[in-house]
Amino acid sequence: MTKPLTYEEAGVNRAANVAANEQAKHWAEQTRTNKIVTPPGMFSAGYDLSHVVEKHKQPEFFLGMHSLPEGVDRTTESLEQAAESLTNTMTQTLIERGIEPLFLSNYIAFGELDDDLVGAAVKGVHNVAKTLGIDLSGGETAEMPDVIKPNQFEMFVSAFGVKEHEEGFFTAIHGFNEIDSEYFTNSLSEMTRPIVLVTSDGVGTKTMI
Repeated sequence: MTKPLTYEEAGVNRAANVAANEQAKHWAEQTRTNKIVTPPGMFSAGYDLSHVVEKHKQPEFFLGMHSLPEGVDRTTESLEQAAESLTNTMTQTLIERGIEPLFLSNYIAFGELDDDLVGAAVKGVHNVAKTLGIDLSGGETAEMPDVIKPNQFEMFVSAFGVKEHEEGFFTAIHGFNEIDSEYFTNSLSEMTRPIVLVTSDGVGTKTMI
């Protein structure tokens, strides 16, 4: 039987990972509201939807997701600005369409982890979350040697939002089929405290095949 590799044998710097997660946690915690019901950590967080059920008769939920473009410099200033710009663009797109942003999550991965760059990227997302008064629920920080090149990184940000059901909105705006939001709303209304589990994970644009 083949002995499984340890993180160290796989080239993962555990100390750098701990340092990077501490920076990410620092910025995420500054956005915390009472709607996040789990402590930061791992890949997920629980978000309380009770206020959504109280406010909307038939809520529809939307998820926007986008990655950083090519060519962002590996400096803390550039990465913070790029992450903030990306997050702001996504949330404003939701708002312009009448969708209320609820929370954000992010995923960032390096071939060789740099905790200061991770902190800068998460701070960029945090800046928008603080401005809007919403939660940065968390996400994933990963180091993937031999999967992502040492001098490269990838990052995506997700924005989760809600609006009142509007007949034809999905089809007209997004080209998707209408979802059965009435069934979903009825399911939510039967729950004492509806909580959605948010998770971010992925290998994306710069993965070497």
